[in-house]
Amino acid sequence: MLPNSSPQVKSVSFAIGDPDDKLSIAYAMKEGYKIALDSDGCAEILKADGTAYHVVDFECDCPDKQGRGGSYAGHCKHEVWTSQLRPCELCNGIMALGEYKTAFGQTVKRFECQACGNARDFGLVKAERRVHRHAETNICRRAIKKFKATMDADQVYGLLRQRPDLAETMEQELRAANMAYIADHVAHDGKHRQSAQVTAQAAD
Repeated sequence: MLPNSSPQVKSVSFAIGDPDDKLSIAYAMKEGYKIALDSDGCAEILKADGTAYHVVDFECDCPDKQGRGGSYAGHCKHEVWTSQLRPCELCNGIMALGEYKTAFGQTVKRFECQACGNARDFGLVKAERRVHRHAETNICRRAIKKFKATMDADQVYGLLRQRPDLAETMEQELRAANMAYIADHVAHDGKHRQSAQVTAQAAD
């Protein structure tokens, strides 16, 4: 199989469907990882020893990503695996990225649901994810612009209380706007929320 870039994680190549390629979702399945997909880009990945990692908007909380910045072009294997999956709109199952032969002999990439047969073109999913990411960026930029104009910090923190999923994008945009102090505070709050969620899950 030819190396392929994932639809969300850029500059990372892997062989689609190859159980011997560490970055392929087929490898994760072979090694006994259990992946619970919450939404597109959000998943809990459970190792055989019970260790759980959480991917939120294609960003993982594992030691490789948090401690080393990701061993694969700034990403960890869990993020790459998650990018090869998406929810099925028809049956609420999970669609996986695969390569398929057309009637004309061409090899195409698409996401397919094993349960119901629903299929989505690779390029379409890639475009949809890009639009979603850009939409989040624009929301954060508008909040930062209002913050600068009014000096009302609630323009940022109020938004994050309503949309905690925007924390990482907000942090990046704040740093780009030379507002490192606020960005550090947002990052600290985000890590605190993740810690609280893990504690709550352990208590359950």
